Amino acid sequence: MSFRNIQIAVPKELKEEVKEIIKKQELDYFVSSSEEDKALFNLNVPKEKVEELTEDLQEIGVGEKGNITVTATEAVISEKAEEIKEEVDEEESDRISREEIVSKTTEMAQLSTNYLLFTIISSVIATSGILADSTAVVVGSMVIAPLIGPAVASSAGTVLADTELFQKGMFSEIVGLLISVLSSTIFAWLVFNLNLVPPLQEPLLINEIAERIYPDFLSIGIAIGSGVAGALSLTTGLSTALVGVMIAVALIPPASVAGVGIALGNSTIAIGSTVLLMVNVISVNIAGTLTLNYQGYSPKSYFREIKSRKKIIKRVGMYVSLLLILSVFLGAITYNSYSGSQFQREVESITEQTLENMDGLSVKSISVDFTNSFLMLKSPDRVIVSIYAENAPPNNLASVLSENIQQKTGEEVMVLVEVNQIQR
Repeated sequence: MSFRNIQIAVPKELKEEVKEIIKKQELDYFVSSSEEDKALFNLNVPKEKVEELTEDLQEIGVGEKGNITVTATEAVISEKAEEIKEEVDEEESDRISREEIVSKTTEMAQLSTNYLLFTIISSVIATSGILADSTAVVVGSMVIAPLIGPAVASSAGTVLADTELFQKGMFSEIVGLLISVLSSTIFAWLVFNLNLVPPLQEPLLINEIAERIYPDFLSIGIAIGSGVAGALSLTTGLSTALVGVMIAVALIPPASVAGVGIALGNSTIAIGSTVLLMVNVISVNIAGTLTLNYQGYSPKSYFREIKSRKKIIKRVGMYVSLLLILSVFLGAITYNSYSGSQFQREVESITEQTLENMDGLSVKSISVDFTNSFLMLKSPDRVIVSIYAENAPPNNLASVLSENIQQKTGEEVMVLVEVNQIQR
């Protein structure tokens, strides 16, 4: 458990009321004064009790007539501090106050030069890793990505009913993602036009690209986990840099792949990765908002709590509506992927049944090539059957397989047969 040092500067008329509030919480303090009409209280408070204390102080007008300063304390050595440690409920030992949340997120939401530079650098590194098909380089780019700040700031602004904080966080988040896509596009365009990499004849064969252009419902799970982790890192005091890698997983690679798609003029790559990016951004914000609300960070005052609840319902409702629209696309992709896997299994079964009636023939491997039919949806185009043959296979084997596949699946595909002759 950690402590916070609190200094309370108040006019003399509030001195006795402040004393009563501090004594009610059984906290040690001392009072000093450099002027006759003012008093300065200094005390060390467990971080779990900071929120209750500051709320009581604000109710008597300390925020208007004086000020409260809260700073982190490395250690407090006293018998009283040890007693307080035992009294504090262990279940709340990681929770920090609303005031600290506001202070942290206000700083994190700033659209600073460093924020923009680190976003550009991480995007360029991610693009390099994508073009090199290097997972290690892509992961490395996430370590320096600063996108966790605006993401949790916008969520905190919603829960705390702080419109300015929400707007700052959301603006920084959107600008950061646009900068990421733009810097990736420019870098990829330069790389291609300066011939720094071999021409990409089949960019979809690059795993780092292929993984991010066919988003499905699993993408939502990853992004929600990232949003929850980001909010928890803020409220528990864990390293946001470490958890920020998780949020960057959901945002930086799709943004960089979108940039590559734009640079190549490839609509399949650009559209698919952009949809994934939008899904992830929305999911991260939903998860962060609901996590902070669940932890009880909505304002305590009745009117502000009502205002906060309305904002949460309105914004989460907007996020969910956008997500539902995108889910139509995700559902189509997920079903299309399932249908493709089902088709492959059916082809394997049909091929094995066909070869059972032919002596000396057995299946070595079967692969199915798909082609884009509508937007990001794929349809089977060609089946390649590799067989072992002790005897020469029938000349019409390919057409027989094609007819059998069409009869049982309804798909008209071209079949190529590769024969691997076995010597007796």
